[in-house]
Amino acid sequence: MEILIIKLGAKGDVIRTICLATALKRKYENCKITWITKKNNRDLLTNHPDMDSVLSMEDNPTFNINFDHLYNFDIEKEASDLAIRAKAGKKYGFYVENDFAVAFNLGAEYYINTIFDDELKKNNKKTYQEMMFEAAELGYEKILPKIYLNDKDKEYAENFAKKNSVKTEKLIGIHMGSSPRWPSKIWSETKIKEFIKKAKKEGYEVLLFGGPNELERQDKLFNELKNEEINILRNDVKNTDREFASLVDLCKVMICSDSFALHVALGLQKKTIGLFFCTNPNEIESYGLLTKIVSKKLWDFFPERMDEFDEDLVNSVSADEVFNEVKKSITFDPSILLKIDEGDIVNINNISLEVLRIDSEVNVDRSTEEIKVTDAGRNMFLKDGDNNEYHIWVSQDLKEINLEKIKRKFISEPWDYEIIEEINLLNSKQ
Repeated sequence: MEILIIKLGAKGDVIRTICLATALKRKYENCKITWITKKNNRDLLTNHPDMDSVLSMEDNPTFNINFDHLYNFDIEKEASDLAIRAKAGKKYGFYVENDFAVAFNLGAEYYINTIFDDELKKNNKKTYQEMMFEAAELGYEKILPKIYLNDKDKEYAENFAKKNSVKTEKLIGIHMGSSPRWPSKIWSETKIKEFIKKAKKEGYEVLLFGGPNELERQDKLFNELKNEEINILRNDVKNTDREFASLVDLCKVMICSDSFALHVALGLQKKTIGLFFCTNPNEIESYGLLTKIVSKKLWDFFPERMDEFDEDLVNSVSADEVFNEVKKSITFDPSILLKIDEGDIVNINNISLEVLRIDSEVNVDRSTEEIKVTDAGRNMFLKDGDNNEYHIWVSQDLKEINLEKIKRKFISEPWDYEIIEEINLLNSKQ
């Protein structure tokens, strides 16, 4: 099966749409996926295992095949023209007709309505990913849109860390920027500076991120702090997207607005503090990794006044509020008081399960007989007496644990959240 996905921009939207490729690979196991995007968005997609080919729109791609399915997740005319021109047995998503966005299929209509109906947009509770799954007529799965770093990326980050003697266990990343389209998306420099002073005073390292548009602001803040003998790290604003992502991966937690950096951080499975000033926080999927801090003034601006800059708005989230959430994220170390290993039998919500394996990122501390979940979103794989396989996913607040039945070849059913108060060890192999 041949599938074409069109998603040109913006960068953050491209990243959070990646999960659709994964979902389609799960549904159509042997399909071949071709993804078309803009050249400046291609960098982070090129080595994704669920994409067989990534093409740039600027190369004027032409196709000599008929696709079985085409998915266009953009409403821009450039994407629409390609979606109309390409041949496919079935088309999903959006196109433009007489300067109006139109849906190829019924499932795509809701998202279009949120764009043009302010009241619906304001009251919308669906995440962007949910709406795109609907547009694709796929049952919603909370699939993380993963970013895969290669050896070159990791080497870049390692060299940066070595050169700057970075202590990553207490490294906080702060991204200053956002799209100039919404100038009130960003946290004020005054609050960022206040936050950095608090963090440095308590022994944290800070890495200040920016892009080409933030060069002047990054220089100004960096030098102001340096003059006060407060030393922080900063990225090269001209770094590539992959270099940017590799430095985000060094951080223990990222602070950012609703921006490219937020989606990169989530794609790398980093704890993230998201600041929302003028965009709908309900549209952002958290994946158990994102803590949302929402300005009390947001609903005075969203959606009708999103494009305005307001000084009070960008100062409406305090440094203390953000720092408190950062400390919770970094020191978060919930423990399930249980001695457990592969082969053990546990009881979860009255289901007896054998532990097949524990995710390598779960640290088992035998000396204290605890499983220490030292980061958000950690995993155990189990099976019941009928050889049905299960996956336990522990979220950041510990109370929300996902018991997800896994089909053969780890193709999962839609997420089904359970509240699990305790896990009882019934029988240990030791």
